[in-house]
Order: sequence, then structure tokens, then C-alpha cells
Amino acid sequence: MILRNDKKNTTPLKLFKPLFDRDSLQILEWSIKITRDRIEPSCKPTFYVYHKDEDFSNYYKLNALLAKVAYPKDILDIQEKGIPTSMYNGLRIPLMFDDHKCLYINEEGEHTIRSLRWKNKESYDELRYIFKNDLEINDSNGYVHQELKDYYTSISQKDRSNICSGIWFQEMNDRISELYLAFPERPKLKWIIKELKSYMSNKTYKNVWAYSDLRCKNIGFDSHIAANLAITIYFSIPVGDMFPDNYIELMDTTHDFFCYIKKAKTSFI
Repeated sequence: MILRNDKKNTTPLKLFKPLFDRDSLQILEWSIKITRDRIEPSCKPTFYVYHKDEDFSNYYKLNALLAKVAYPKDILDIQEKGIPTSMYNGLRIPLMFDDHKCLYINEEGEHTIRSLRWKNKESYDELRYIFKNDLEINDSNGYVHQELKDYYTSISQKDRSNICSGIWFQEMNDRISELYLAFPERPKLKWIIKELKSYMSNKTYKNVWAYSDLRCKNIGFDSHIAANLAITIYFSIPVGDMFPDNYIELMDTTHDFFCYIKKAKTSFI
């Protein structure tokens, strides 16, 4: 893996920081990937920006940032053309140069997210995320990898999972590659980790438990076409008065944010 050099201010969060706007809704998202034998923070934060009424300047700033990083030209054009109808745009920039960058476009009133990902200027892949809130678990677990199906079903049917609002399907080339349980109420990760205990080694379980007081946004389960099996847990926080400079600060800020809302009983995005 090829890492970015922090001394040259090329870490993803430092690239996002010029877009920081206290007066508009902006969200940072990060994730941890869990396999049977290890846990790893994905080190590829995503920054989501929203427009303010008829002010779309945040999208144009995102377009300018796209122009500064290696990208296929079509992606810049697609993002710019979608500005008038976008509910939000998201940009993922990984810490590793050999991983995918990714642009997310959610149009107003749509239950799909258009996703474009690329590693170089020559080509890109297009994915769709499709949201379903009217499916029975048995209608969706057929897509989940056989080794993960019991965990997917267990979490989906848990009494406390009534706060799960639906399922996002990641689709590429007409094939489902991952399913995400969506939790808008952000349940504590603690009860979910317990449901996954038998999936992990004892060492991995202990390491994952360090995140148990955080509240998760989505839980991703690889589908039956996955080559490297994993469960991915996503966290997101609204950006407040301070923008984190690096990944460690982002994780610390997430911990602090959830401690704050616990004390204040504040709602959040």
C-alpha cells in the first residue's frame, strides 16, 4: 500500500478542510472493516456537502477540489451537470494512493445514489446504491454471503433492530455486491458487536469492543460474489466548530461527539 505524505498536506482531511463551512450541513463519514481475524479502520473518509436553499456554492467548491485530484474528465462533467438537482454530494479520498476515490451524488427526491469510483485518470466504474424500506428480511438475505447470512438475519430481526429503516443495495454491473442495514437512529454498537461475537476471533472481538460506545450509521454485509469476506461498520458525524486534521482526530472527534449527545440528549444527522 502506498501512503500519502502528511507533510505535504495531502491527507484526505486536509484536502477537505478548505470546503469547511460552519453555516451549512456537512458530514464526515468513516468506517471499520471486520474480518474473522482482524479489524482495520478503512482510512478513507467521505465528506458530504449539502446546498443551502438556492445556494449551490458548496457543490462548486467540491468540483474545484475534484479538479485538483487525479480524476477522469467525465466525472468532473457529471458532477457539475448534477449540481442543480443534487440533495447532497459526497467525496471519498483514501489515504492509500492505490485505493479507489469515489464521488457520490444523491438527487432530490430519489432513493438511489449514483457512485463513480476511480484509481486513475484513464477509467472509472459506476455503481448505484438503491434504498428499499419495504422488504422482508427473507427477501434480501439471499444476496448475503452464506458465511454472513446468520449474522445479517440475527441483527435484522433483533428486537432493537426496529430502528433499522431499510436496506441499501450496492449494485455494479447489474449484480449486488454489498447490502447495508440503515440505522438513522444510530444505535450503540455494543449490542451489534455481541451479535457478531462468534464471527470474530477472540483477539478481534476485544479490539472491536474499543468502538462499542460509538453509534453506527450503516452495517455492510458482503454479498455472495465477494472474494474477500468482511463486515463493514460506518460512522458519521456532522462537522461542528472544528474540522479534524487527520484520521486519529476524526475518530477522537467521533467519540467526543457521541459522548456529548449522550449528555445533552441531542438529536443528530
